Amino acid sequence: MTEVTLEFVYTKAPHVKKLFVLNGSDGVRVTYSEKTTLDASGLSSNYVLDNALSILSATPGDEVKNVDVLTDMAFVEGSDYNITLSNITDLFANMLPANSLFSFSHALDQVTPLVLSAHVTNPSKNDAKVYVVFSEEMDKASAETTGNYVINNGIVVDSAALQGDGRTVILTTSSHLDGDYDISVSNITDDSLKANAMETRVLRYKVVGSSGIQSIRSRSVFENRKKMNRDLSIPAMPSQLRMRYK
Repeated sequence: MTEVTLEFVYTKAPHVKKLFVLNGSDGVRVTYSEKTTLDASGLSSNYVLDNALSILSATPGDEVKNVDVLTDMAFVEGSDYNITLSNITDLFANMLPANSLFSFSHALDQVTPLVLSAHVTNPSKNDAKVYVVFSEEMDKASAETTGNYVINNGIVVDSAALQGDGRTVILTTSSHLDGDYDISVSNITDDSLKANAMETRVLRYKVVGSSGIQSIRSRSVFENRKKMNRDLSIPAMPSQLRMRYK
């Protein structure tokens, strides 16, 4: 009797399943159909982008199926791009065809920004700080326009400064007494090419002694149009903040 030994040989080459631009628009994530070798997928010279974009690094993650390819310039919204891949191999030494070209687009941002929270520090001082946090990076000019923030009970907004994260604005205001305050935020756009404008939103915060915010409630002037019911627990300074959308 002749003994036959069967050996499984996997010969299917990897392929690209998905490409999308990373948050911040300074890179693209390449998702492969299977695990790839670290020395191949993590080598930046194996990736070439058009439109004068230079590749800074290629960082594998998620079992080397996802690779974040970072660039020296941001991708432009509404533009199309091509990426060429070479020398990408799977764990069985099967290679993606050399100079494989893939196309992708950086779609326009259509998402309306939201105000997530607000809290106050040093409320009893003449330079009290009210922190307003948005859901995404905002346009600097509109975010720093003091007239876009109105606080009741005679509170004056002296200045508005967008922070480095692009999402937090610190308002310098007149001093607060104990009690409830409503802050209305309007006419602010995100930093996308489309410049999506937020809906006017009113947030309520409470000042108790010198401890700052006690609680917060956010409500939209478009309550009948959009119903949201969720609780968010967000650490505040110096006490605890809790917000409910209704």
